[in-house]
Amino acid sequence: MSNRKIKTSTKQKENNQAKGSILQKFLWWCAGADISILRICPKVQNNYTIHGVFVVVDTILAWIAGYKVMKIAADTPGGSIIFATVLSIVIFWLYRFTLVSLRSDGKISISRDEIHSNIIPIIVSIVFGIAIAIPLELIIYSQDILLQGVQPTSDLNEHIAALTYIAMGDYQSWFSSWGSFGHILDLILHWWWTYLFTTAQGWITFLIIIFNLCPIILKMRSDDSDYVRLLHQKKQNT
Repeated sequence: MSNRKIKTSTKQKENNQAKGSILQKFLWWCAGADISILRICPKVQNNYTIHGVFVVVDTILAWIAGYKVMKIAADTPGGSIIFATVLSIVIFWLYRFTLVSLRSDGKISISRDEIHSNIIPIIVSIVFGIAIAIPLELIIYSQDILLQGVQPTSDLNEHIAALTYIAMGDYQSWFSSWGSFGHILDLILHWWWTYLFTTAQGWITFLIIIFNLCPIILKMRSDDSDYVRLLHQKKQNT
């Protein structure tokens, strides 16, 4: 009798875990998953939970970045809060839509077809990463920027220029003697590589870009064929 009770309680516990907690369901919704189908596909629930975490964290970072940019541009706390809130909502829905629109062949390996079919979400995620990273770097290096003589009420371009100078002040161009063409060529071949991989600011940008790309990579590597099949069946029946 006791063994039967233990088996029953264990089964109920497993069923409750499969259905997901309130937090899990919220993260699934953030990831753009169909919760009613995901509840019966326990193998991929953790993947969509992780996707939701990425969306939430990215939304928070977008809010912080938006607040910093507006604070510099207008120096109005109320306006900065409103702007940051609107921006974070837009970023949330765009990022959520990006995850929903991702295509996977249901295999763990990443194929060229998957990369080609997801090239737009990949580009969008990279752009998101750069747009979020720069304001965060302005926050981190705010004191160093002030030491460069840039005032808190100065133009946003002056803050970004000071940030760039702090990172690349000692940079030596490869093609400086070639004039304007050499500057463009150096920007393509050398400057961005030096910035991303030899400066602290560049590493921050690089890590945030990778952070934004992680859900795409996880999605392309996930074996969610059962979930996708059930989702297609539901769409056909409606």
